Amino acid sequence: MERYSSEDTDNRLEEAARKREEAFEKALNLLEQNPDFPAVQVRIHDRQKKVEAGASEASRERSSNARLQYCFELLNITAEEFLALVVDIESHAAFTTVMANFTSRAFVHFSGIPIDSIPATHPFAPRPLPPLIEDRDKFSDKLRDFIADGYRRLASLKEPKSESGNRVRRGFRREIQNWIKAKGLANLEQTARKLGVSRSVLKSIMSDKGKPRYGPDTLERVLKEIGYVEPGE
Repeated sequence: MERYSSEDTDNRLEEAARKREEAFEKALNLLEQNPDFPAVQVRIHDRQKKVEAGASEASRERSSNARLQYCFELLNITAEEFLALVVDIESHAAFTTVMANFTSRAFVHFSGIPIDSIPATHPFAPRPLPPLIEDRDKFSDKLRDFIADGYRRLASLKEPKSESGNRVRRGFRREIQNWIKAKGLANLEQTARKLGVSRSVLKSIMSDKGKPRYGPDTLERVLKEIGYVEPGE
């Protein structure tokens, strides 16, 4: 049987951590190519600041149930916003890598212990499991849910339909131009900033041609902001 010294084990763990960090940076760089990336970061920042400002004293207690809920709330915000960047199978793979990294960070934020330092749960391990392993498994389950949400989004993008069963309408130039006029905005750059999207995404929403450069969540948010109401509603 091959034996490893503690130094060998430490070296292997360091190498694994380095490779994970490299994969994270590569995945993040891919998602940064999406024009919605800056707006996603702003929304994460603003939403998490509100949660942090309202955090209870109990949520500061290491490994407590209150802290678990607090960490999950922050993690859910990150996942919900990053989900808007999933537009194809490649970006879903990047989303998975990024969320795996954020989930590991959240576990350290919760427990102070690296998630990879906890041995995998044996399928026949006696119950109840030790609290630390139970908590680790809760974070692992969260990550699986995030990955499934990414696939759901891809499935919904494959053939987007309205509730009536018709294909989702493309091109909202007139509605956006009317909103620009009502708000007294000077140009598309100013309008895009006001709506929290890039100029290219705004132009894509206004156009009925070419491949959409936005996801359904972004479109829904922009239409809600300009006060668009679907005919018949």
